[in-house]
Amino acid sequence: NYFLQVEFEKEKFKVARVLSVKLFQNIMLSKSEYIKSLKNGGFTEICGNESEKVGNLYKLIIGLFNSLFQTLVFISIMFYVNFLLSALALLIVSSIGLMLSVILKKTYYLGADAVKMRTAFFGYISEAFGLWRITKFSDVLNNETKRVDNIIEKYATYSVSTTKVKSLTVILFGMTAFSVCILILNLSVSLYSLNLSQIGLFSLILVRLIPLGQKMITLFGGILSTVASLDLAVKILSNSRLNRENIEGGMPFKKIEKYIEFKNIDFKFQENNPYILKNLNLRIPANKITAILGKSGAGKSTLIDLIPRILIPSKGKIFIDELDSDRINLLSLRNKISFVPQEVQLFEGSLKENISYFNIGASVEEIYRVIELAGLLDYVNSLENGIHTIIRERGVSISGGQKQRIAIARAFLSKAPILILDEPTSSLDIENENKINLSIRSLQKNSNKTVIIITHRFNAVKNYDFVAYLEKGRIKSFGKPKVFLKKYFKNNSLN
Repeated sequence: NYFLQVEFEKEKFKVARVLSVKLFQNIMLSKSEYIKSLKNGGFTEICGNESEKVGNLYKLIIGLFNSLFQTLVFISIMFYVNFLLSALALLIVSSIGLMLSVILKKTYYLGADAVKMRTAFFGYISEAFGLWRITKFSDVLNNETKRVDNIIEKYATYSVSTTKVKSLTVILFGMTAFSVCILILNLSVSLYSLNLSQIGLFSLILVRLIPLGQKMITLFGGILSTVASLDLAVKILSNSRLNRENIEGGMPFKKIEKYIEFKNIDFKFQENNPYILKNLNLRIPANKITAILGKSGAGKSTLIDLIPRILIPSKGKIFIDELDSDRINLLSLRNKISFVPQEVQLFEGSLKENISYFNIGASVEEIYRVIELAGLLDYVNSLENGIHTIIRERGVSISGGQKQRIAIARAFLSKAPILILDEPTSSLDIENENKINLSIRSLQKNSNKTVIIITHRFNAVKNYDFVAYLEKGRIKSFGKPKVFLKKYFKNNSLN
């Protein structure tokens, strides 16, 4: 029994591990629209808890077959002792089992409801924790606590109801099966005149079969309530495969030599939504620094998400050196783009690991070079463990400005020929912003990168080669910074 339980646990977690990895991989390979439809907490719940429950399903099924095998052995002995009596007992007990299975089916629906509440709970907790700063104000905390309590109460209700149904079924089976045993033993004496040894053997088998039957009912109920987790995993795998990106087809992308061109681009997120971009035309020169300038909501971030095909245009085409980007191998294209998002994303690990995320094989000298370019050198030197200092999850232990510099250093360390920065200096003051802009200029000249910078700060554009002014989803102006500033700022105060 010891070795059996140990092997059960090993196989259970093996199934859970394989499923977790498969779910994670399939979801991350799917289109951005599908990924956005999943909540962070729900994603964690699916890859974690539900996968473990599917692993436990394997354990329950093996346990059920084990009990069934023992039951068949005992039934075989019963038939050897007395065929007719055993057939009668088996018929009655099977009829009882079938009747009780109708009640037991309810555990599947209760289990499905429990999975929904569990996923909702993890999704909500993850969302609420991400907003912990806001939660500290006013009476929000009390309201959020009530919502958490309400979700847990519903989950507990479904879980307790499942246990009630399974326990009641086991009790009913035990009572009826025991009554059948008394009846069968009575018949064995009055009708079949079995001798004492036969009656003793028959009694022993019947007494042993009752707990085995109860165990099988418990296992079967457990399987029914856990199948909902398997159903969810299968649904996620199926949907993610249907929404999978084609990352393997197309021509390999090596480098950009002339330009990136947006031609007659329309984009909206859903059919009934308004257009974010409308009839947009833009040509971004290679090996230059181009600023995409515009007010909040103009569509700047949407525009750059179209380059690596994170988003797909509703209409129009994107060309790289006269080649339709749809014909370029997506994996090779993304490997040639280094991206700094507006919301800096750091993970728990060392400063070195965070900076070298896209270039794991980078040397210490290379890491310190980009640290200096990103204006992080004084900060790193002030740390007791330097680049080996551990950063907490999401970088909560450091300031917004330092997080932004780390993200910039990470992008600088990448060897990708295209560098895209979405509001890279939004958390920095003017002095440090100018320093970063000078570093970007130095990096671009030394490595001949094509740099695209999203910004809403008009004072920054004088440091770049070209400016594209985006307004209400259209390119309103494109040209040299001096020409742009002269056109929109007659007093030239920002030149």
